Formats: sequence, structure tokens, C-alpha cells
Amino acid sequence: MDSDVLGSDVSKLSRGIRNIREVVRLNQAVGLVESSQKICESMNSFMQMAEEEIIRIQALESVALSLVKEITEYFHGIPAKEEAHPFRIFMAVRDFLTNLDWVCKEVGMINE
Repeated sequence: MDSDVLGSDVSKLSRGIRNIREVVRLNQAVGLVESSQKICESMNSFMQMAEEEIIRIQALESVALSLVKEITEYFHGIPAKEEAHPFRIFMAVRDFLTNLDWVCKEVGMINE
């Protein structure tokens, strides 16, 4: 999954939770019947869990990006710049491993 898409989706979810919270607040202010109060309580519980999950995902995303920067710095020997495609290092590693696999197969065929 693309990290930009994940970040965008998490932001959309966060905005949606805020919108739901506003609707629930307005319903509670109107003072509706008991069945509506139960729905509001359920929604508040859901929103609490959703907000905690969003915060957890954002923290994990931050950790993942910092680890990618650390890996990039390790392989390049210089601090990683803020680039448009921070996961490009994995494409380079993938290409290297593909070439290494090809070379190993070629050497194996020569030795047979």
C-alpha cells in the first residue's frame, strides 16, 4: 500500500469521525428520546475506539517512515532528504536481489 494513500485515508477517517461527533453532539443537545440516547452512547463508544485506532495508525506510520529514512541513510551514507518517494530504496534493493538471483542462476548453469 502506498504511504501517501494511507495517510490520506487516515486523514479522511479523522475528518469523518469529527463530523460524526458533531452530529451526535447536536442530537444530544436536542434531547431526543431514549432510543436515540442509546444510539448516541453507542456512537460515542465507537468514536472513542476509532480515534484511538487512528492515533495508533498515525504513530505506526511515523515510526515506519523514520525507519525507512534510517535504512536510506545506512545504504547511502548521508542523511536522507525529504524526497517524493521515500520507499525508493526498496525498489533498488529489489532490483539488486533480482540481478543477484539471475547471476547465481547463470553461474549455476555454467558450473553444471
